[in-house]
Amino acid sequence: GSWASLHDVSKKDAQNNLVTADALVYETRNSVIKGPKDKLIVAQGLNGYLVGVFDNVVIVCEKDKEEQFRKFVNDVKAK
Repeated sequence: GSWASLHDVSKKDAQNNLVTADALVYETRNSVIKGPKDKLIVAQGLNGYLVGVFDNVVIVCEKDKEEQFRKFVNDVKAK
């Protein structure tokens, strides 16, 4: 499924963030933050963003630009 649908159906925090990572999140809302439990993600001031960690790469993209985010992920996997 899409990241947007994942955000829609998953349990979120009080600021409407879906966080499945070891993360400290400040002044951030309507975002999806996904990463491994062995890397700390610190995010501040995001509104409507996707943050994903893939191996040693961190991708940050506007949530409504999911097609672009998928392209970035595919580019990283191809490199």
